[in-house]
Amino acid sequence: MNNTTLIVIVVLGACLLAGFKELSRRRGKVADESATERMPYAMKNSVLTKNEYALYQTLKPIAAEQGLDLLVKVRLADFLYVQKGTEKYQTWLNKITSKHIDFLLCDKNIKPLLAVELDDSTHDRPSRAERDSFVDEVYRTIGLDVLHARGYKAEGLKAEILQRLNPPPPIGADTAAVEP
Repeated sequence: MNNTTLIVIVVLGACLLAGFKELSRRRGKVADESATERMPYAMKNSVLTKNEYALYQTLKPIAAEQGLDLLVKVRLADFLYVQKGTEKYQTWLNKITSKHIDFLLCDKNIKPLLAVELDDSTHDRPSRAERDSFVDEVYRTIGLDVLHARGYKAEGLKAEILQRLNPPPPIGADTAAVEP
């Protein structure tokens, strides 16, 4: 084998090696691009908006003082269900699957006791009012009280929460202790 042949073989080998490396790089890039196209997600800085976070900071100590758990952004379908045998079951399920409550106060067993909805300016839109009306009717149906909070003042919210969690007995109810 002469020097010219050897040089040609080395150059061809280097070109093939460079070609394989470039092909491998492109395949990796294409795979990365297709993964990005399939999964176009990014993490938010917080689960809550600025206004929701302000209300959360107000509700958190109230819940702790009452021995309650405070859950945030709970889907309605996570704490209620469509009864079996309901006509148009899937339609009714679809109405609650994509909706959530801003805050849910629960007992130690995570049983919902009170729903809290932040009613900021977005709730003034007609489409939002329609949604709120539907959700309020759902809460009435299942017997869950909902507090629509417009502000974040701790004392006012605390008094309202305590009143809703411990309503006074009905007028005329006998509240006297019964002796055995």
